[in-house]
Amino acid sequence: MNQLNIKVLILVCLSFTVFQMSCGPREVPPQQDLGFFPLGEVKDYLYYQPGSYWIYENQTSKIRDTVIVSGVLLDTLSDHSEVRTYTFEYLEYNLISTYKKYRYSCYMQPINADVLNWRYGFKFWIEKYNNNGYEGIINPFYYNMPDADYIGGSGSHNTYFRGKDTLTVNGKLYADVLHFEIDRDGIYPAPITGGIETSYYWAKGYGLIKYEAHEKKLPYYDQWILVESDLIK
Repeated sequence: MNQLNIKVLILVCLSFTVFQMSCGPREVPPQQDLGFFPLGEVKDYLYYQPGSYWIYENQTSKIRDTVIVSGVLLDTLSDHSEVRTYTFEYLEYNLISTYKKYRYSCYMQPINADVLNWRYGFKFWIEKYNNNGYEGIINPFYYNMPDADYIGGSGSHNTYFRGKDTLTVNGKLYADVLHFEIDRDGIYPAPITGGIETSYYWAKGYGLIKYEAHEKKLPYYDQWILVESDLIK
């Protein structure tokens, strides 16, 4: 065996040894049990019993639409990874629109337990259906996400938290109103394909009190406000 072949053989053996060492047992930190995460004050924005309803009025046409809670699920679920495990309060519910004839499926999506810089939070999704089936999905509400302007989109839109303040709607002053903005709302009826910019305003103890849409490139503006409600907690 010549000198070149001996050197190649030595390099192969060294590489194999390093590979074996790198593929050895991986040290995994002990799994943390983080306990239970309740929804807390989020319930004051999102949780209402079947039979609850909101009446919204369009500020241009004065048409009214009644949205009714047709079903609710409040449950305790769990999630886990190699480094953490926890349980959390989970909420989903269904809505029916009497004028627009839409059905809405609303549900939480907590941050995955495998996320490296994890902390408890969730996105709240609303799926829209008509008589022909599924139409689209948006994320008009989220809770305790890592960044103030967290990008919470589904690939077709982004959601941004714009602040918490008081807001007067239909002559009534609401406190602790959360404002979320969606840059391309794929389920809002609009004069263009692909969605428009929308804002959703959620009041503590009342749910959604106003939503509006506008398009910068078109002279288009649409707004619905809450004029009446009957909510069962």
